[in-house]
Amino acid sequence: MEGGLLSSPDLAPLYDRAAWMYLFQDFSGSDANRRAERVAIRFGITAWPQHFLIDPTDLRVIGSTGRKLATFQEAFEGAGKIQGTPDPSPEKLAVYDALAEQIQTASSPALAKEWLDHEDIVVRYCAVASLAKHEPAAVAAACKELLAVPHDQLRVLVCKVLKETPHADAAPALEALLKNPSGSKNPNNLRVQVAAALATCGSPASFAVLARFGVGGSPNNTLTRTALDAIAAIAMGDPLGKGSTAREQAREILTRSFPVPLPAATEAEASGKAAEQRGRNVARISDLAEEIHDHLIELTGIASSFPSPYDAAAREELMARWQR
Repeated sequence: MEGGLLSSPDLAPLYDRAAWMYLFQDFSGSDANRRAERVAIRFGITAWPQHFLIDPTDLRVIGSTGRKLATFQEAFEGAGKIQGTPDPSPEKLAVYDALAEQIQTASSPALAKEWLDHEDIVVRYCAVASLAKHEPAAVAAACKELLAVPHDQLRVLVCKVLKETPHADAAPALEALLKNPSGSKNPNNLRVQVAAALATCGSPASFAVLARFGVGGSPNNTLTRTALDAIAAIAMGDPLGKGSTAREQAREILTRSFPVPLPAATEAEASGKAAEQRGRNVARISDLAEEIHDHLIELTGIASSFPSPYDAAAREELMARWQR
């Protein structure tokens, strides 16, 4: 984007119509990096690069530019005009930023708890991040309220806490968020984190929603693997052990999840970059199939060898082998 879109001479007419800000994070923990981090938190950025048009008085997003020249130009023309008194005011934003900085540097669980439900998202995120380090059980206990906040970084952080500090009441909120990641700028990434949290917080009741993203999912999508891993983990944690209803349900879902191999290569895929890409895709499909196979061995205790190559015939044989 920097070398193409932003440096394009066709963008030149827009140069003087905005103040341009480049946000850089080096994750060093320095004062400068913390300031940059707080800006990224305010906009819920979990994927880079991102472009926004913002109102400089209160940092409201007034346009989303996309990554193409046409959408960039459209965003400039359609951006909301600044009207009335900003909310929050620049003075209030400065107070919020100072409080967030205090929470970031204080390492005080008591201070973090005080501002866990603060109206400003940056203050609230910093409070949750502090508790995640020093008292994760407090974050887990507030998970239902926190997961309802339409902010990607906050919800991802809560999911990571829940993965390591499971909470009995978290599953319904996680399942709802997996179904509908409302307000997310990066829903696939959020769903990956939710599925990972369900691996430790979920129950067999979570299988249905996890299966939506595991059965027939793309081998190139981390969400597919994470959803299937979560199903296997939940079943393995079933206290009834081998032969239980949960393990049988998981066995049925995983058996249906063996990915479909690619058809025979076309002439265009026989050489060059196309052949290299096809080779990578074939490897990913085979790797996913073998991972599912390993889960099934662990769930059932049945010894089984994985066929090579993994082709259509191998898939059919595996599905027949693992059917109840």
